[in-house]
Amino acid sequence: MRLALRLILCFFLAFSTASTVFAAPSIRDQAIEISKELRDPGAVNQSLYESNAPQAAELKAKIYQLLENGESRENVLEYFASRYGKQIRYDPPVDQWTAALWVVPAVLFAGLVLTALFLILRRKKGETFMNISFKLLVAAAVFAASFTVGAQTIFSTSGYSTGEALEKPMVMKPFVEFSKARPLPELRIFTLEGEKVDLAKYRGKLLILNVWGTWCTPCIREIPQLIDLQKQLKGSNIEIVGVAVDKSVAGIPKFLARHKMSEFNTWSDPTESIEDVMPLEVVPTNYIIDGAGNIVGYLPGYLPWDDKDVMPFLKKLAEKYAKPKAN
Repeated sequence: MRLALRLILCFFLAFSTASTVFAAPSIRDQAIEISKELRDPGAVNQSLYESNAPQAAELKAKIYQLLENGESRENVLEYFASRYGKQIRYDPPVDQWTAALWVVPAVLFAGLVLTALFLILRRKKGETFMNISFKLLVAAAVFAASFTVGAQTIFSTSGYSTGEALEKPMVMKPFVEFSKARPLPELRIFTLEGEKVDLAKYRGKLLILNVWGTWCTPCIREIPQLIDLQKQLKGSNIEIVGVAVDKSVAGIPKFLARHKMSEFNTWSDPTESIEDVMPLEVVPTNYIIDGAGNIVGYLPGYLPWDDKDVMPFLKKLAEKYAKPKAN
């Protein structure tokens, strides 16, 4: 009986300690939650998350960048408050349901602990209350620590440090280079013929995924420039491929043919699995993938790919990331 009670107590203490590991939100989820807590400076009563304004897209990208650089949620909120005033923050009240989520489990756990201690004391009168409590707490702490460390090892997805960021030319100002590379989740990307794309075939190359849509005017402006760039990079260690997020794949080849852009090398992502990488706030957006299959940065919005400074910067990216070395 005593052993069973100790095991129950250890299990609940371990569960309460380790639950933070399983519940730890991803950077993507944190960025979304923070964007819901901040107002769009250009709107009367609209959050950054709800806003589609260009300024809001830039601020959401900044949130993601700060989190990638290791800043805490509070530091990110303070960063925006210091620049736009405290009014940029929402202060939602704690309702009864939120309070219940914290109070009820705490009360139940405290009741379980007290009940277990009471039963143990009645069974074993020869030992003092402090002695029994100390043994229980030590056993529970050791179990919880072992469980937590193991869980962190199993579920950790942090990548290598990318080191010092590359110096960007003016045209690449929107580009965000991550301080840590992140493993790319499995994407449901297909060729226009319906074959699933295996991104592992592009290991050892710098891969740029240009997310676009047939309904996106800036995307259409980019495609002729991207076609020329794809031709120039043929046979190099840099690969630029379009990823159309149209729901209907059948219409993409017809669209490209109608606009005389059939040479554009593009895939399709009809389920928008690219959203699993990070929030797709604006189209076009470019994701930069290193030669080991990690995402190392992104570039939101339209880019004049024919600018003279673009190609040299892409070569610098390839030099650093086509065959990455952990820093």
